[in-house]
Amino acid sequence: MKKWPNEGCVGLLLIASAWPVAWSVESSDHQIANILWFALFATGSLLCFIWLLRKGFNAWWKRFAIVAGLAGCVFAISRQIEFRGFSGELFPQFRWKLASSNDRANLSAFPRNNEKQAATVTNDIDEKPKADDLSQPSVSFSFTQFMGTNRDGRVSGNAIQKGWEKNPPEVIWRIPVGAAWSGFVVAEGLAITQEQFEEKDAVTAFDLNTGGLVWRTLTDRQHYHSLGGAGPRATPTIHENSVIAQSSTGIVTSIDLQTGLLNWSVDLLAKANIDQTAAEAAVSWGRSGSPLIVGDVVVVPLGAALKQAGVSTISGLIALEISTGEERWRAGESQISYASPSLITLGGRQQIVIVNEADVTGHDVKSGEILWKVEWPGQSNGPASVSQAIQLDTRHLLLSKGYGGGSKLLKFSEKFVGPIEVEQVWHHPSIMKTKFMSPVVSGDFVYGLSDGVLECMRWSDGEKIWKDNRQGRLGHGQMLLVGNHLLCSSEDGRLVLTDATPEKPTRYESLSLLDGITWNPIAIAGDLVLVRNGEQAVCVRVKRE
Repeated sequence: MKKWPNEGCVGLLLIASAWPVAWSVESSDHQIANILWFALFATGSLLCFIWLLRKGFNAWWKRFAIVAGLAGCVFAISRQIEFRGFSGELFPQFRWKLASSNDRANLSAFPRNNEKQAATVTNDIDEKPKADDLSQPSVSFSFTQFMGTNRDGRVSGNAIQKGWEKNPPEVIWRIPVGAAWSGFVVAEGLAITQEQFEEKDAVTAFDLNTGGLVWRTLTDRQHYHSLGGAGPRATPTIHENSVIAQSSTGIVTSIDLQTGLLNWSVDLLAKANIDQTAAEAAVSWGRSGSPLIVGDVVVVPLGAALKQAGVSTISGLIALEISTGEERWRAGESQISYASPSLITLGGRQQIVIVNEADVTGHDVKSGEILWKVEWPGQSNGPASVSQAIQLDTRHLLLSKGYGGGSKLLKFSEKFVGPIEVEQVWHHPSIMKTKFMSPVVSGDFVYGLSDGVLECMRWSDGEKIWKDNRQGRLGHGQMLLVGNHLLCSSEDGRLVLTDATPEKPTRYESLSLLDGITWNPIAIAGDLVLVRNGEQAVCVRVKRE
């Protein structure tokens, strides 16, 4: 009878193979590589432990004592640490509870005012933090939508001065915030974001100069997923005197900018004739489409439940009248992703471009009619699409994606009526693998966090110019192009500045601002930079050149 290797041999073999197996797939996707490494190492360690118990300790009480002692150690340690969620590469994040208590104590020095909570809105605040020693920011400072004015991550004006080691940015305020992956928008001296407040999604306005609470508007539902956490995902949009926001569960609201009073609200799940359970089976990580203003309508992704649940019709986009919330049109037949619609001119025609679950579509701005469609594989309850489609010039569009999707260049024909012809120029699965962020363009070059590492590519041919595996490991953070500089927030809460150049940067300015996983988009208004995560928000003043 053939004798099989014992558990110890198999375990050692799995442990030895963990790193080479992970390394072999790392170029396609870091997350998959990490999961493979952990699975092989953990399984191998468990087999070795079983073999050691079985062979090294014959008495049952010795084996019991070892297992009980190990379980006791695990229990004792678990009482001293807290789980903070999963990183962008699915590694669990923990911290000592003592550190957590200290952080909360420190944040208590930055109160959000004495709040009087009403059923739907808070706008009667007793007092505001004083900031007599601070210069008042101009109300003309603005950053009114996701990724900036044109939703492309490019910020006009002067670059940010370097030399942070000697003259770091000044922290203006730091406040606690509720769980969310939303970013800030800024207008009229207000910094507005979304957060979870108690057990509801909220749109919240803070004083830009002090961080004091101005108003808060609540919705009735909330979202939670064990991998992605709780809270809203989308970034609000400011249009004239209104804030348009989408909650994590598809409630679109229009709110008065100054008072926080509700103008109207629309339940997208009711529009799609589905409940929250069915919606989140199809789109698992919470709705994150930031509203897009197109003329007199606001456009947001709509979606539906899984087709196998009996739903045969899916509408990718819906347009609501800005003044009333009434439906103007709905269009497309694609399930939604986690990207937001953009207004782009391609092939001589202005259109709404949206990255869907498994394709990308361009839509007529007045009717929503599909002008073109390109396959872009993804799964909104699995390896999802998050990154925006980025315009390069009037005829070229860049797609990028994590989970081994890489990047793709599309070229559009000039056609002023009827469907637009689209040609794929190249597709490189191993370059510009952006997972939660969207790349930015400066001239002939594109910059992004490819599998969490800063990378530069030339968009005309897709050639990788450099990838900074040493200084540029920022994790799954976010990025803006400010002048000729890249302003980044790292996944571990640092604010990082470096040059946007085809020559690999030799210097990085870095300032630690936040503790914990930081996936939220950055905002910059004048010389004020706002960064946040699911626990804290910070406003810092930088010097512009």
